[in-house]
Amino acid sequence: MPKVDVGIPVCAMAGTPMFGGGGGAGKIAALSQSITINGSAVDALGYWLAKDAELTSWQDLGTVGTDLSYDNNSNPPTLGQSGLFGGADKYLELSGSTPDYYKEGSAGTNYNPGTHDMVLEAWVRHAGGANEGVFGKRAGSGGGNDGWLLYFNSSTQVTVLLEIGAAQATVQSATLSADTAVHILAVIDRDEASTNGSRVYANGSRTGATGVDMSGAAASINPSTVLGIGARAGSDSLLWTGGKIVQCAVWTKASWFAGGAQNLTDWDAFAAARYAAGT
Repeated sequence: MPKVDVGIPVCAMAGTPMFGGGGGAGKIAALSQSITINGSAVDALGYWLAKDAELTSWQDLGTVGTDLSYDNNSNPPTLGQSGLFGGADKYLELSGSTPDYYKEGSAGTNYNPGTHDMVLEAWVRHAGGANEGVFGKRAGSGGGNDGWLLYFNSSTQVTVLLEIGAAQATVQSATLSADTAVHILAVIDRDEASTNGSRVYANGSRTGATGVDMSGAAASINPSTVLGIGARAGSDSLLWTGGKIVQCAVWTKASWFAGGAQNLTDWDAFAAARYAAGT
């Protein structure tokens, strides 16, 4: 069996949430921002967890540590705690109006993956609207808008888009049920075309095409724009409407997915274990 560590700290097993600030004692709040696959531990580049203090800004618990500001404090988000995943975790609900979402205060190179492989995670309840951004860093649509983005497309498929210059690459889930809580884990292999490839997990299971070749977007992604949660923040578009967000996270690591078919098995086990630990 592969060694899989979903990141449950000792303090969480003792009943104490890992993160302060009113995050509650939910199971998602108890997950660590560091994940380990076969002994390789990686800290999250960015890690956002819904807590009491996040109505005007959202603290980044990851290594970058840049808090995101809410773009319209006259219409703040709603903080709730209704057990979306069967526990006590809190969530933030955005109105979906412009500019009601979270974003960095200024454009820069934070959260840029360069040429690294990526893992994106989100615990959400999507209300079912078409083309709604969960989180990412991309200025706009069309060619030349370098960056990365996790969003629900017009068919309510979870989609991860990478763009560098004229090159684009995407990986998608199957169509997901609207207004249903879902744990999303997207594994983005930047340079392998066959054995591993990229894939999306929903509630611990692979969904949609697997082994997707995203090597066409293997060049360095370094956009100078803002990261946003609940929209494509660089262009005030793909607004998240009426859905709920418990957590978003991004990890990057060079050549994370080398290792062939065994590596794919490792990630299958990790996705299933991570979902089980959060529910």
